[in-house]
Amino acid sequence: MTGGLVLNVASRAEKRFLGRTETAVFETHYGASADDAWSVELKHTGGLKRTGIKGRAASGERAEQIAEFLAGDEGLMAAALPLDFTRFEVRGDHTGSMARVELMGASHVAIALPPMRSYVRLYDDQREALLSTLAELGRALDDLATRIESPEPSD
Repeated sequence: MTGGLVLNVASRAEKRFLGRTETAVFETHYGASADDAWSVELKHTGGLKRTGIKGRAASGERAEQIAEFLAGDEGLMAAALPLDFTRFEVRGDHTGSMARVELMGASHVAIALPPMRSYVRLYDDQREALLSTLAELGRALDDLATRIESPEPSD
């Protein structure tokens, strides 16, 4: 299969009192590039029920514009709403863009007292939501790159 989404999976270990949590980190790269480096964090909006996504500029001159664009993309929002992520970062520079997502599923928890190990399974619906979200993000980044290259004329 050519042209499909390529996911890299790593783990991030977090030490806690009398235990640790290993979280799966899913990462993918896109071709959309920018002149300067930028970083955006995406989060769900809404209290008890998710109502959308919002973007927060983490670094970079254009990051605020990119965060607003991504948060306002209807396709990305529809795909990301069912996804149970704890962290969602999108970064870009002159070499391309990448997304890094940490999910609530696909985690391993180890506790010393009482000795216990538990794996939080990545369910099929979350796997499909992850793939859909990353595909929509790629489309949105391509749309953004097209807008930057050929901005619409102002009146």
